[in-house]
Amino acid sequence: MYQKNISETLLILKPYSQGGVHHPSFISGRTMVSTWWLFCTVIVGTYCGNLVAFLTVTKVTMPFQTLQGLVDLKGTYKWGILGQTAHENSFMVRNLRVGSSVHM
Repeated sequence: MYQKNISETLLILKPYSQGGVHHPSFISGRTMVSTWWLFCTVIVGTYCGNLVAFLTVTKVTMPFQTLQGLVDLKGTYKWGILGQTAHENSFMVRNLRVGSSVHM
């Protein structure tokens, strides 16, 4: 039963084959055609991957450019810094309004 289905499928699909009648008979021609198809496959795959990545990822632009701008948006964003890091030291050294608004 299974073999009959495969042979019927091949019989139906045979007229729709996309191959040409002239195939390269020498190794140099086969190598060239194989290289061309590999190149095309890589280009199409790369293009499709980049297109999917471009269409699915949205880039969010933040409404602030500096830490002072972040502090001015009180309560809009939750943020913090790790203790005992260079960022904590820079906040402690500076006596800015930003430094006084950071809760550690």
